[in-house]
Amino acid sequence: MNAVAVSKTNVNHNAGWARDLFSDVAVVESAGTTFLFLSGVSSEDPEATDPQTVTILGDGDFRAQTHVAFQKIKSVLAAHDATLADVVRMTAYVTDRSNIWTYFEVQGEELEGAPRPPHTFIEVSSLAVPEMLVEIEVTAIVSSKRG
Repeated sequence: MNAVAVSKTNVNHNAGWARDLFSDVAVVESAGTTFLFLSGVSSEDPEATDPQTVTILGDGDFRAQTHVAFQKIKSVLAAHDATLADVVRMTAYVTDRSNIWTYFEVQGEELEGAPRPPHTFIEVSSLAVPEMLVEIEVTAIVSSKRG
């Protein structure tokens, strides 16, 4: 049986408060394929430095917060030569499940024609910061043999 080399690197694209708390993406490379595991992405200001006073972009507006989260996801994916078309799994955590149709409407807009990935939509009582209304986890796979 041939052993396949696997490497894992944790990366943090946050400039602010979350930088020292967790990595926002794990990059796993094996046999010409890169797997990206993004932690929950929300609408917190990535430049905020105090975890006790995190600024939420789109405060109180579910649609706006969802757009901000997707823009941040696109940015992290792009930093690793990936797009939303490379996403193979997505999980949304929301504080009010009545926002389901708004969420999927925004998701469709942000996917810009890319296929909708397998998805789980979960209502939770709260997220890391009380003003957060949505948080999205993403798994993407990028082959070095694109073409």
